[in-house]
Amino acid sequence: ANDIRNVGTIRRLITGLNDYYWDLVDADDGLYEDLTREGVLATFESEVGVKALNDNTVEYTLTAPTPYFLSYLVTELFFPVKKEFLERVGVQDFGNTKEQMLYTGGYYLADWQRDRSILMRRNPYYWDADNITVNEIQMQKIADGAIGLQMFQRGEVNTTTLQGDQVLALQGTQWEDKIYLAETSSVTFWFAMNFTTDNPEANAFFNNLNFRKALYHGLDRAKLLELYSPFEPERLLRNTIIPEDTIFDNYGRDYTDYPLLAEVKARDTYNVALARDYFAKAVSELVDENGNIRGVQPTTVDMLPIAQFGVDGRLPVQILYVHSNDSTDTREALLLQEMLRETFEGQVELVLGQYVDSMFNEAIRPRRFDLAYDSFRFAFADPMAQLGRLVTRGSVNDGEYSDPIVDDLVARANEITDIQERYELFSQAERRLIDEVYVIPWRSGGGSYSMSYTLPFTYPRGGFGTTRFKYKGMQLQAQPITTAQYNELEAQFRAELRAMQQ
Repeated sequence: ANDIRNVGTIRRLITGLNDYYWDLVDADDGLYEDLTREGVLATFESEVGVKALNDNTVEYTLTAPTPYFLSYLVTELFFPVKKEFLERVGVQDFGNTKEQMLYTGGYYLADWQRDRSILMRRNPYYWDADNITVNEIQMQKIADGAIGLQMFQRGEVNTTTLQGDQVLALQGTQWEDKIYLAETSSVTFWFAMNFTTDNPEANAFFNNLNFRKALYHGLDRAKLLELYSPFEPERLLRNTIIPEDTIFDNYGRDYTDYPLLAEVKARDTYNVALARDYFAKAVSELVDENGNIRGVQPTTVDMLPIAQFGVDGRLPVQILYVHSNDSTDTREALLLQEMLRETFEGQVELVLGQYVDSMFNEAIRPRRFDLAYDSFRFAFADPMAQLGRLVTRGSVNDGEYSDPIVDDLVARANEITDIQERYELFSQAERRLIDEVYVIPWRSGGGSYSMSYTLPFTYPRGGFGTTRFKYKGMQLQAQPITTAQYNELEAQFRAELRAMQQ
C-alpha cells in the first residue's frame, strides 16, 4: 500500500513471506471473493517465519542457508516499529515530524528544521546509554563547501570535508597538517548511458559496443578524480561494481579477488590509442560514406527543462551529459567535455545540462539524459545487493539496457548457497556488465579530505545499512586531529581488526 522499495529480496528469504505479500496484494485488488485482507493478516503467525519468542527475542526462519542474512539486520527494513503508535499517527504521517517518530536508538530527535538543521540529544532510556559519550549533536545543512571550511576554521562546526582546490589552497598554512584522507566507503559511482534516449545520435552510438568500449578507454578517471584528491587520485579509483574489502567468502577471500574481477581491478583503463581505435570501428559501423549516421535524421532533441538542442545526423555525435549545479560537479562536467573532445579529436561533443534538486526525479526517471553518473549504497553483504538491481528492469539500471545472459547468471547465482560457487557465477555476471560496458565504474565513495575534532575509529563503522551513521562511543578532542595522529590511529585500528579476523 505504501510502495515500499526494499522488500523484494527479503520476502524471498523468509519462509512464507513471499506468498503472504502477494496474497495481500491480491486481496487488496479484489481478485478472489474468498480472499480478504483480514483473512490474510490472520495467517501471519502460522505461515510467516517471523516470530517473537519473548519480549527481547525475534526468530527468523529462512527459506535457505543465507550467510549474509546478518548484514540485513542493520538496515532500516528491520528496525522495530511500535504497532499502536504507528496506527495512531497513521502510515502516511509516520516519520514526517519529530512528534510522529518513535524509536529505540541512542539519540532522540530534539529539533528538526527541514533542509536546515537536525538536533539530536542523548536518549537516557537507551539500553546502553552509558556508552553514548556525546550528549548533543547538531547537524547543519551547508550547501557551499567554502562556507563549511570557514565555519570549521572559526570553530563553529566539528567536521568538514574539503575539495581538491581547497586542499591545495591550505598548503603552507597552519591547517596543512590537520588534513587527512578519510576511509573510502562501499558506495560505488559509475557512469550510466541511456540506451533508450530520444537523442537519435546518442541512441545509435550507445547501442554500439565499439563506441561504449571507446568511452570506457577514453575516460581519464584519475584526471577527473584530481578534483577530489589532487595528491592521490588513484586512491579513489574503483574498476569494479562491487567494492573491494567488503565481501569475503568463508576462506577469507575478497569477492573482487576472484580471477575474472581481479583482472578488472588491476586494469589501467585509460588508453587514448585504444579508445580511438574502438571509435574508428564504431564510426565504420554507424556512419555511411557520405558522413551520415545511419538511420538518424536532423531533429530537435527536447529534454527540457534540462536541455534542448538540435542534431544533424552527422559527426560530431552530440551527447547530453547531466550534472548538478554544485561547483565541483560543474568543473567535472567541463573537464569531461574537454577530455572527450580531445580524446576523440572533436568527433564527440558533450552538451551540458543541469538538474536542480534530484537527478533521479528530474533526469533519470523522465529519461532526460544521455550520460550521467550515479551512485547507490551497497545494502547487504552479498553481490546480489547490487547485481540484482542491475539486471533488465533492475531498480538501479538507469540506462535501461537488457542482457539475458547477465539476467541468467544473476538468477542462477542467487539460487546457489555454496559461497564459492555463488561468487564465481556472480563474478561472471559482473565481468559481463563491465566488458559489455553497460555501466562504467569509476570511483569509490568516501575517501574525502577531511578536518575534524572527532577521533576516528571510536564510533561504529561498516559498509551496510545505517551502521556508518551512528555516533555511539564517539570521542572528541579539544584540537583538530592532525594528519600524523589520524595515520597512527588508522594503523592501530587495522592491526586490531586483523587480530580479530585471525
